[in-house]
Amino acid sequence: SVNTHGAPSPRELATCVAMDGGVFVWSGADAATLLDDGAVWDPSSNTWSSLSDSNKPSPRIRGIGLWTGERVLLWGGKKLDGTQEMSGALFDPVDNAWEPISTSAAPENNKEQGWAWTGTVLYSFGGRDDGDGQVTNAFHRYNPALNTWEAITVDGAPSGRSNPFVVWTGNELLVWGGLEPSRVGLNDGAAFDPIASTWTAMGAVQPPSVRGCVVRSGWSAWTGDRMLVAGGVDGDLVAMDLALYDPDAGPNLAWGQATAWDPPNPHEYGVGVGSGKEIILWGGSDGSSPSATGTRWMP
Repeated sequence: SVNTHGAPSPRELATCVAMDGGVFVWSGADAATLLDDGAVWDPSSNTWSSLSDSNKPSPRIRGIGLWTGERVLLWGGKKLDGTQEMSGALFDPVDNAWEPISTSAAPENNKEQGWAWTGTVLYSFGGRDDGDGQVTNAFHRYNPALNTWEAITVDGAPSGRSNPFVVWTGNELLVWGGLEPSRVGLNDGAAFDPIASTWTAMGAVQPPSVRGCVVRSGWSAWTGDRMLVAGGVDGDLVAMDLALYDPDAGPNLAWGQATAWDPPNPHEYGVGVGSGKEIILWGGSDGSSPSATGTRWMP
Protein backbone atom coordinates (compact mmCIF):
# COMPACT_ATOMS: atom_id res chain seq x y z
CA SER A 1 0.00 0.00 0.00
CA VAL A 2 1.02 3.63 -0.44
CA ASN A 3 2.61 5.13 2.65
CA THR A 4 0.58 8.12 3.88
CA HIS A 5 3.26 9.60 6.15
CA GLY A 6 4.15 12.99 4.69
CA ALA A 7 1.38 12.74 2.08
CA PRO A 8 -0.75 15.78 1.22
CA SER A 9 -3.76 16.34 3.47
CA PRO A 10 -7.16 15.07 2.27
CA ARG A 11 -8.39 17.07 -0.74
CA GLU A 12 -10.38 16.91 -3.94
CA LEU A 13 -9.86 18.18 -7.50
CA ALA A 14 -6.08 18.42 -7.06
CA THR A 15 -3.68 18.37 -10.01
CA CYS A 16 -1.97 14.98 -10.21
CA VAL A 17 0.73 14.13 -12.74
CA ALA A 18 2.65 10.90 -13.36
CA MET A 19 6.35 11.78 -13.71
CA ASP A 20 9.36 9.66 -14.50
CA GLY A 21 9.81 7.86 -11.19
CA GLY A 22 7.06 9.53 -9.20
CA VAL A 23 3.65 11.14 -8.83
CA PHE A 24 3.16 14.90 -8.41
CA VAL A 25 0.20 16.24 -6.38
CA TRP A 26 -0.55 19.96 -6.08
CA SER A 27 -3.30 22.13 -4.59
CA GLY A 28 -6.98 21.16 -4.70
CA ALA A 29 -9.58 21.94 -2.07
CA ASP A 30 -10.87 20.68 1.25
CA ALA A 31 -14.37 21.39 2.52
CA ALA A 32 -13.72 25.09 3.08
CA THR A 33 -10.81 26.44 1.06
CA LEU A 34 -8.21 25.98 -1.65
CA LEU A 35 -4.94 24.38 -0.56
CA ASP A 36 -1.56 25.78 -1.60
CA ASP A 37 0.71 22.83 -0.93
CA GLY A 38 1.57 19.46 -2.40
CA ALA A 39 4.06 16.63 -2.51
CA VAL A 40 5.80 14.11 -4.76
CA TRP A 41 5.46 10.38 -4.13
CA ASP A 42 8.45 8.15 -4.93
CA PRO A 43 7.20 4.58 -5.59
CA SER A 44 10.68 3.06 -5.30
CA SER A 45 10.99 4.14 -1.65
CA ASN A 46 7.26 4.59 -0.96
CA THR A 47 7.93 8.04 0.49
CA TRP A 48 6.52 11.53 0.07
CA SER A 49 8.54 14.75 -0.34
CA SER A 50 6.92 18.14 0.17
CA LEU A 51 7.08 20.77 -2.58
CA SER A 52 9.02 24.00 -2.19
CA ASP A 53 7.05 27.12 -1.21
CA SER A 54 9.38 29.45 -3.13
CA ASN A 55 7.72 30.81 -6.31
CA LYS A 56 4.85 28.34 -5.93
CA PRO A 57 1.74 29.08 -8.03
CA SER A 58 -1.56 30.25 -6.60
CA PRO A 59 -3.88 27.50 -5.31
CA ARG A 60 -6.56 26.13 -7.64
CA ILE A 61 -8.79 23.21 -8.47
CA ARG A 62 -8.90 21.30 -11.76
CA GLY A 63 -5.59 22.67 -12.99
CA ILE A 64 -4.07 21.27 -16.18
CA GLY A 65 -0.97 19.22 -15.45
CA LEU A 66 1.44 17.23 -17.61
CA TRP A 67 4.97 15.86 -17.58
CA THR A 68 7.28 17.44 -20.16
CA GLY A 69 10.02 14.85 -19.67
CA GLU A 70 11.94 17.14 -17.31
CA ARG A 71 9.37 19.21 -15.42
CA VAL A 72 5.71 19.29 -14.47
CA LEU A 73 3.75 21.89 -16.42
CA LEU A 74 0.84 23.34 -14.42
CA TRP A 75 -1.62 25.80 -15.97
CA GLY A 76 -5.11 27.17 -15.44
CA GLY A 77 -7.82 25.70 -13.26
CA LYS A 78 -10.42 27.47 -11.15
CA LYS A 79 -10.27 29.89 -8.24
CA LEU A 80 -12.37 29.56 -5.10
CA ASP A 81 -15.05 31.88 -6.54
CA GLY A 82 -15.35 29.69 -9.64
CA THR A 83 -13.61 32.07 -12.04
CA GLN A 84 -10.78 30.89 -14.24
CA GLU A 85 -7.16 30.94 -13.06
CA MET A 86 -4.99 32.14 -15.95
CA SER A 87 -1.53 31.48 -14.56
CA GLY A 88 0.79 28.55 -14.03
CA ALA A 89 4.26 27.29 -13.21
CA LEU A 90 6.86 24.70 -14.12
CA PHE A 91 8.07 22.38 -11.35
CA ASP A 92 11.50 20.72 -11.42
CA PRO A 93 11.44 17.63 -9.15
CA VAL A 94 15.24 17.27 -9.19
CA ASP A 95 15.83 20.75 -7.76
CA ASN A 96 12.43 20.97 -6.00
CA ALA A 97 12.01 24.36 -7.66
CA TRP A 98 9.15 26.32 -9.26
CA GLU A 99 9.43 28.66 -12.25
CA PRO A 100 6.41 30.89 -12.99
CA ILE A 101 5.00 30.50 -16.50
CA SER A 102 4.97 33.69 -18.52
CA THR A 103 1.49 35.10 -19.14
CA SER A 104 2.57 37.31 -22.05
CA ALA A 105 0.45 36.38 -25.12
CA ALA A 106 -1.25 33.61 -23.11
CA PRO A 107 -4.95 32.73 -23.62
CA GLU A 108 -7.11 35.40 -21.99
CA ASN A 109 -9.97 34.77 -19.58
CA ASN A 110 -11.00 31.55 -21.30
CA LYS A 111 -12.21 28.27 -19.85
CA GLU A 112 -13.15 24.93 -21.40
CA GLN A 113 -10.45 25.05 -24.07
CA GLY A 114 -9.17 22.01 -25.91
CA TRP A 115 -5.56 21.07 -25.07
CA ALA A 116 -2.93 18.83 -26.65
CA TRP A 117 0.70 18.15 -25.76
CA THR A 118 3.06 17.27 -28.62
CA GLY A 119 6.07 16.26 -26.55
CA THR A 120 7.65 19.70 -26.87
CA VAL A 121 4.83 22.29 -26.93
CA LEU A 122 1.31 22.66 -25.52
CA TYR A 123 -1.54 23.73 -27.82
CA SER A 124 -4.73 25.46 -26.65
CA PHE A 125 -7.77 25.93 -28.91
CA GLY A 126 -11.09 27.70 -28.38
CA GLY A 127 -12.80 28.16 -25.06
CA ARG A 128 -15.58 30.09 -23.39
CA ASP A 129 -15.20 33.60 -21.98
CA ASP A 130 -15.31 33.50 -18.19
CA GLY A 131 -17.47 36.63 -18.16
CA ASP A 132 -20.05 36.76 -20.96
CA GLY A 133 -19.99 33.06 -21.88
CA GLN A 134 -19.21 33.66 -25.55
CA VAL A 135 -17.00 31.15 -27.35
CA THR A 136 -13.82 31.80 -29.33
CA ASN A 137 -11.52 30.05 -31.76
CA ALA A 138 -8.40 31.59 -30.23
CA PHE A 139 -5.37 29.38 -30.85
CA HIS A 140 -2.19 29.43 -28.75
CA ARG A 141 1.02 27.47 -28.34
CA TYR A 142 3.21 27.30 -25.22
CA ASN A 143 6.88 26.28 -25.34
CA PRO A 144 8.18 25.32 -21.86
CA ALA A 145 11.81 25.30 -23.02
CA LEU A 146 11.52 29.01 -23.88
CA ASN A 147 8.74 29.79 -21.37
CA THR A 148 6.81 31.63 -24.09
CA TRP A 149 3.24 31.73 -25.40
CA GLU A 150 2.44 32.43 -29.04
CA ALA A 151 -0.88 33.30 -30.69
CA ILE A 152 -1.26 31.34 -33.96
CA THR A 153 -3.27 31.99 -37.11
CA VAL A 154 -6.93 30.98 -37.14
CA ASP A 155 -7.37 31.56 -40.88
CA GLY A 156 -9.25 28.43 -41.96
CA ALA A 157 -9.57 27.18 -38.38
CA PRO A 158 -12.81 25.79 -36.93
CA SER A 159 -15.36 28.36 -35.77
CA GLY A 160 -15.47 29.50 -32.16
CA ARG A 161 -16.34 26.75 -29.68
CA SER A 162 -15.68 25.44 -26.22
CA ASN A 163 -14.83 21.86 -25.27
CA PRO A 164 -13.44 20.62 -28.60
CA PHE A 165 -11.84 17.20 -29.00
CA VAL A 166 -8.14 17.88 -29.71
CA VAL A 167 -5.48 15.32 -30.66
CA TRP A 168 -1.83 15.54 -31.74
CA THR A 169 -1.05 12.95 -34.43
CA GLY A 170 2.72 13.33 -34.46
CA ASN A 171 2.73 15.84 -37.31
CA GLU A 172 -0.55 17.76 -37.13
CA LEU A 173 -3.21 18.88 -34.67
CA LEU A 174 -6.79 17.67 -35.13
CA VAL A 175 -9.58 19.85 -33.67
CA TRP A 176 -13.11 18.45 -33.91
CA GLY A 177 -16.52 19.01 -32.32
CA GLY A 178 -17.18 21.21 -29.33
CA LEU A 179 -20.04 23.30 -27.98
CA GLU A 180 -21.70 26.54 -29.07
CA PRO A 181 -22.57 29.25 -26.50
CA SER A 182 -25.98 27.57 -26.03
CA ARG A 183 -24.14 24.30 -25.18
CA VAL A 184 -25.42 22.71 -28.40
CA GLY A 185 -22.82 20.40 -29.92
CA LEU A 186 -20.86 20.71 -33.17
CA ASN A 187 -19.51 17.98 -35.46
CA ASP A 188 -17.02 19.66 -37.76
CA GLY A 189 -13.31 20.33 -37.43
CA ALA A 190 -9.97 21.02 -39.07
CA ALA A 191 -6.34 19.90 -39.04
CA PHE A 192 -3.48 22.30 -38.29
CA ASP A 193 -0.06 21.81 -39.91
CA PRO A 194 2.52 23.51 -37.64
CA ILE A 195 5.23 23.53 -40.31
CA ALA A 196 3.13 25.29 -42.95
CA SER A 197 1.02 27.06 -40.29
CA THR A 198 -2.16 26.23 -42.24
CA TRP A 199 -5.57 24.71 -41.50
CA THR A 200 -7.36 22.08 -43.63
CA ALA A 201 -10.98 21.05 -43.09
CA MET A 202 -11.46 17.51 -41.75
CA GLY A 203 -13.61 15.03 -43.66
CA ALA A 204 -17.32 15.64 -43.09
CA VAL A 205 -18.87 12.46 -44.52
CA GLN A 206 -20.76 10.51 -41.82
CA PRO A 207 -19.04 12.10 -38.83
CA PRO A 208 -20.17 11.29 -35.28
CA SER A 209 -23.21 13.11 -33.92
CA VAL A 210 -22.74 16.62 -32.54
CA ARG A 211 -20.97 16.74 -29.16
CA GLY A 212 -18.38 18.46 -27.01
CA CYS A 213 -15.52 17.02 -24.97
CA VAL A 214 -16.78 18.00 -21.53
CA VAL A 215 -14.43 17.15 -18.65
CA ARG A 216 -14.70 13.47 -17.70
CA SER A 217 -17.64 12.96 -20.07
CA GLY A 218 -15.78 12.90 -23.39
CA TRP A 219 -12.38 11.52 -24.35
CA SER A 220 -10.07 11.60 -27.33
CA ALA A 221 -6.78 9.89 -28.12
CA TRP A 222 -4.42 9.08 -30.98
CA THR A 223 -4.18 5.34 -31.63
CA GLY A 224 -1.09 5.57 -33.82
CA ASP A 225 -2.98 5.99 -37.09
CA ARG A 226 -6.45 7.30 -36.17
CA MET A 227 -8.14 9.83 -33.91
CA LEU A 228 -10.44 8.23 -31.38
CA VAL A 229 -13.52 10.14 -30.17
CA ALA A 230 -15.44 8.58 -27.27
CA GLY A 231 -18.52 9.88 -25.50
CA GLY A 232 -19.14 13.60 -25.17
CA VAL A 233 -22.06 15.87 -24.37
CA ASP A 234 -24.69 17.70 -26.45
CA GLY A 235 -26.79 19.88 -24.16
CA ASP A 236 -28.18 17.47 -21.56
CA LEU A 237 -27.48 14.37 -23.66
CA VAL A 238 -24.45 12.17 -22.96
CA ALA A 239 -23.14 10.27 -25.99
CA MET A 240 -22.25 6.59 -25.57
CA ASP A 241 -20.64 5.78 -28.92
CA LEU A 242 -17.07 5.83 -30.19
CA ALA A 243 -15.78 6.86 -33.62
CA LEU A 244 -12.45 6.84 -35.43
CA TYR A 245 -10.99 9.40 -37.83
CA ASP A 246 -8.25 8.45 -40.30
CA PRO A 247 -6.58 11.62 -41.64
CA ASP A 248 -4.92 9.66 -44.46
CA ALA A 249 -8.07 7.96 -45.80
CA GLY A 250 -9.43 10.90 -47.77
CA PRO A 251 -12.45 13.10 -46.96
CA ASN A 252 -15.08 10.55 -48.01
CA LEU A 253 -13.66 7.63 -46.02
CA ALA A 254 -12.07 9.31 -43.02
CA TRP A 255 -14.79 8.69 -40.39
CA GLY A 256 -15.79 5.24 -39.22
CA GLN A 257 -17.79 3.83 -36.34
CA ALA A 258 -15.76 1.66 -34.00
CA THR A 259 -16.67 -2.02 -33.90
CA ALA A 260 -16.95 -4.12 -30.75
CA TRP A 261 -17.87 -1.06 -28.71
CA ASP A 262 -20.91 -1.41 -26.52
CA PRO A 263 -20.55 0.43 -23.22
CA PRO A 264 -23.35 -0.60 -20.85
CA ASN A 265 -23.85 2.94 -19.53
CA PRO A 266 -22.73 6.50 -20.21
CA HIS A 267 -19.59 7.31 -18.23
CA GLU A 268 -20.47 10.90 -17.37
CA TYR A 269 -17.83 12.23 -14.96
CA GLY A 270 -16.01 8.92 -15.17
CA VAL A 271 -12.31 8.24 -15.64
CA GLY A 272 -10.92 7.72 -19.13
CA VAL A 273 -7.38 6.76 -20.10
CA GLY A 274 -5.89 6.29 -23.56
CA SER A 275 -2.69 4.25 -23.57
CA GLY A 276 -1.93 4.55 -27.28
CA LYS A 277 -3.12 0.97 -27.74
CA GLU A 278 -6.52 1.04 -26.05
CA ILE A 279 -8.95 3.29 -24.22
CA ILE A 280 -10.30 2.35 -20.79
CA LEU A 281 -13.34 4.00 -19.18
CA TRP A 282 -14.42 3.42 -15.60
CA GLY A 283 -17.10 4.63 -13.24
CA GLY A 284 -18.91 7.95 -13.36
CA SER A 285 -22.67 8.25 -13.64
CA ASP A 286 -25.27 6.79 -15.98
CA GLY A 287 -27.29 9.98 -15.62
CA SER A 288 -29.19 8.99 -12.49
CA SER A 289 -26.84 7.01 -10.25
CA PRO A 290 -23.12 6.26 -9.78
CA SER A 291 -21.70 3.58 -12.06
CA ALA A 292 -19.38 0.79 -10.95
CA THR A 293 -18.78 -0.55 -14.45
CA GLY A 294 -15.96 -0.17 -16.93
CA THR A 295 -15.32 -0.54 -20.64
CA ARG A 296 -12.17 -1.07 -22.68
CA TRP A 297 -11.65 -0.88 -26.41
CA MET A 298 -8.65 -1.82 -28.55
CA PRO A 299 -8.33 -0.67 -32.18
